[in-house]
Amino acid sequence: MKYQPRCRLVRCTSSSICQALFLKDPRKIMNLREDALAQILSYSNISAGSKVLCFETTMGLVTGACAQRMGGYGMIHSIYTGNAPAFIDMIARFNLSFVEHTSIKWVHAGHLFHDQDHPEEESKGEDLDVVERNKLVWPCPLQKHTQDYLLSIESEKKQREFLQRRCGRFARKLTRPTPDENAISVMESEKKCDSLILACTYDPKNTLFTLLPYLETSCPFVVFCEYMEPLFECFQKLQDEKLAINLRLSDTWMREYQVLPNRTHPNMNMSQNGGFILTGVKLCPVHGKNELDDDLMKEIRLAIGGRRGKKRRQEVPAKNSRKQSRKDGGD
Repeated sequence: MKYQPRCRLVRCTSSSICQALFLKDPRKIMNLREDALAQILSYSNISAGSKVLCFETTMGLVTGACAQRMGGYGMIHSIYTGNAPAFIDMIARFNLSFVEHTSIKWVHAGHLFHDQDHPEEESKGEDLDVVERNKLVWPCPLQKHTQDYLLSIESEKKQREFLQRRCGRFARKLTRPTPDENAISVMESEKKCDSLILACTYDPKNTLFTLLPYLETSCPFVVFCEYMEPLFECFQKLQDEKLAINLRLSDTWMREYQVLPNRTHPNMNMSQNGGFILTGVKLCPVHGKNELDDDLMKEIRLAIGGRRGKKRRQEVPAKNSRKQSRKDGGD
């Protein structure tokens, strides 16, 4: 029994999936550990009813974790590159419900990171998905090859199941938003996003400053990166331009312990680093300015420090005078 292979069934959660992917190949998920993922979800203040803008290249791990945490209440705009989202298979491992799946809206990166010199040329053109959807008529008539296949089915129960699947497929096609409509809901919507999450291999500074206008003021943003230097440049630029407050650049350190009777000790092998996280809260570009300039803050700090120093200096002679009076009285 000691060397017999065993298996354990574990519920698919964001923590268990992240742990499995990290043990298998951590480079595919940017060395993102489960504790770093928990901090990303916590710092971004994701809850039911939130509107989240997410750009990640961690195989859909962050997007699936956000959808699982929100429970289908709210909206997640996940940015992807290429012809289609490459991590839909990974999101299927989360066993999300239909409502949780529909809360994820896919937005192509070309709509947000377009060429600023020729923006009008890229926006021209008709949305072919919308044109095809407008051509559909409900209820959709059966085509000839569909009628022939339906007549070839002998059982009425199987015919009913086939028609139900067909109706469901056309209903999803009529109600599914197109990528252009998802991009419009981000760029031209009156309500901006409540949270911004970046966990991609692209330059964090350029990516953050491109997506920051789509974030509502007084709302948090989280940037995850494997290395500290790109985040430090981003931190410095945010601080110089005074675009955010409560800026924090941190890394996580985790060590597992073996808990057994009379054999509890830390594991000998552990991961060195789980990545770096930059967090902050966006300031309003018009009204979110600090009324106290640097000179006035220096004067206030000097005044506070001087008062404390004077109090301490005044207390010391008083104690010495008491000691001298006691000596005089004793003599």
